Amino acid sequence: MTYIENIFLCLAIPMILSLFFIRGRSRSYTLFVTIGMGICLLSAYVNSFFMWLYGVDGTVAAIEITPVCEELLKLLPLLFYFLIFEPEPRELPMVAIAIAAGFATFENACYLTENGAANFSSC
Repeated sequence: MTYIENIFLCLAIPMILSLFFIRGRSRSYTLFVTIGMGICLLSAYVNSFFMWLYGVDGTVAAIEITPVCEELLKLLPLLFYFLIFEPEPRELPMVAIAIAAGFATFENACYLTENGAANFSSC
């Protein structure tokens, strides 16, 4: 298990366990935030695969590969929810924001731990 997976487990397991105790819209919001975190982890693997496949360095991948992969992967759970569960159109923005918030939370937590969160306040 790599470092990013440990961070994911530390953030996602409490949220998944809380799903047993909360009800209503809070429950679905928590579920979609957790799904957003999982999508962020999946996008790290997909980005690495395409970096290897095309033989590019990190800079080229950050400019050309990563944005496309991340945005498409964030769209997939929203599209799945829309096509399978057929929600009201007014519910879709809440789901999209929850997925994006989970993705951003996990991504920022990984950035902070990798780049030294201890030195974050001294910037």
